[in-house]
Amino acid sequence: KNMKQQFADQNWEKLAAQAHKIKPNLDYMGMTEARELIQEIEEQAKGQSTSEELGNQIDQFCAICSTGLEELSDKVEELEPSEG
Repeated sequence: KNMKQQFADQNWEKLAAQAHKIKPNLDYMGMTEARELIQEIEEQAKGQSTSEELGNQIDQFCAICSTGLEELSDKVEELEPSEG
């Protein structure tokens, strides 16, 4: 959500910094597609891009992360010991 707001506000410096900060976490989790996308977002933000493509990439990145979070939550539930 912050990335979307930073894009809307055209706050390129914060958008690039946030994208840069996220990259190691994506590497750690093995989210290759998201990692490649966030790299593109960071580079465009550094170039102060106002393209609609950047907005679409941010939406796509958020969707990938949302799906990843759902999958992770499902795995955690599977690993929790059942009661009774």
